[in-house]
Amino acid sequence: MPVSHPIVQRLTTSPLHSSPDRLTHHFLPIYIIINIQRRIDAYIADEYNQLAIQMKFEKLKREFFAPPSRENAAREIILTSHKNIVFLFLDAKLRNDNLTMQKVLYKWDKDKRGYLTYDEFKAMIKALGVKLNPSQMSHVIRGVDADGDGCIELDELLDSMKDIEHMGIVGSPWKM
Repeated sequence: MPVSHPIVQRLTTSPLHSSPDRLTHHFLPIYIIINIQRRIDAYIADEYNQLAIQMKFEKLKREFFAPPSRENAAREIILTSHKNIVFLFLDAKLRNDNLTMQKVLYKWDKDKRGYLTYDEFKAMIKALGVKLNPSQMSHVIRGVDADGDGCIELDELLDSMKDIEHMGIVGSPWKM
């Protein structure tokens, strides 16, 4: 007589195995697990769920403090770019003061030409409170002035805002 483990003996003598429809009962636990997983996923996907928000925040915090690797190299570049840091400050200013980029451009465009000179753009960055050395400042300007014409137009400002969406929770006013 073969020796069997006590748990196996209990399972094989349970009412589950004595019923004529054994296959249905064997798949019942898998069905329950799948159903529970679906409910958990729906619960987490609910954008107003405090627990889900906390879980997303914890995940984002782990990603932020994770050491650089090949998998997160693109995000690391975005997070450490001086241009993105400047536009993160600008985005916060736009949200806090309920401004549009057009209004900001008009405010800092002294001659009302429809674009910012490099000096006007530098003054705007300093007013935002971003501290950059001259080398970092020129790197930011080169990154924003895509066509290199010496003027920073509205389209270039709006294009430069795109990368900051990858710095935090998409669609959220909270960013890293």
